[in-house]
Amino acid sequence: MKKNTSTILTVVVAITLLAATAFAGTTQNTGYATFKNLMKTQNNSTYENGKVIGSLEVIDNGKSVVKFDGAFAGGKDDQSMRGDFKIITDSLNKELSVYGLDDTFYLYDAENNDVYVGHESADENENDNSSSYRNSEADYEMTSKEEAIMDYFIGDLQNKFQMVKGTDGTYDLQFELTKSEVPTILNLLVSAKNDENGFDRQGEKDYFNNKDLEAYPLFQEFKSAHLKVTDLVDEVELDYINVVLDLDAQQEIQGVQFNINVTGLDENGQHHTMTMTGDFTITELNTVVINPIDLTGKNIIEVPECK
Repeated sequence: MKKNTSTILTVVVAITLLAATAFAGTTQNTGYATFKNLMKTQNNSTYENGKVIGSLEVIDNGKSVVKFDGAFAGGKDDQSMRGDFKIITDSLNKELSVYGLDDTFYLYDAENNDVYVGHESADENENDNSSSYRNSEADYEMTSKEEAIMDYFIGDLQNKFQMVKGTDGTYDLQFELTKSEVPTILNLLVSAKNDENGFDRQGEKDYFNNKDLEAYPLFQEFKSAHLKVTDLVDEVELDYINVVLDLDAQQEIQGVQFNINVTGLDENGQHHTMTMTGDFTITELNTVVINPIDLTGKNIIEVPECK
């Protein structure tokens, strides 16, 4: 994808930054207080077994550019994961499955009956401090000074956190900003990230001419699909942000939905409204059964490490 994918993802990062600031401030607003407590408790929790079901779509001026639907499950006990998903564009409708066990992954292309098999490199396994990092991150507690600084930046935005209780005892926690309510700092962040971290066209060219990948049918299909998202190069602004957290009766996260609009001009001066929508459901399980991909009768393709 090109620049605007980075732009929209930057908005998601910006929302995360706003979420982080919700650690600070007063507790007069119920939604804000709930969100602050939720973030603190979620930071100290871990999910060892579970599944995620969701969809993600990028829309340009009302037309779908790419849509992703999938379901993923993972288990800590045997270090395995399984995902089944679909990618839809104007010229591509591809169903894929991925299975991982320890340092080996399998990618199944049902249409062509191909299974791509790859292995995690030794370098990636060496000095793996990810576990200790996650533990240190989970144990982290903010200082009062850090909370005071964040409280300063969140300001009146705490009133944008709204808590709605359903008839079944569950909750929706919503954060919404219209165009007139978006803080200047967020627009500056999006504009700056769009300029600095846009997709590198030369990098795109080098990637699609990678000699290690060009022979594979799946890679050729993605290459021929010409998946491109419009570059927004001027007057880039956030137009709308809506994030909803689905909470159970114990106020633990069970899902998230978001709708983010970014407007701007392309290189020809044409106006675009780029939208990213997402809907994900998260389920924690005591145990999870991960079904491996059946290799019987499949075309097995070993994938070399790309250099």
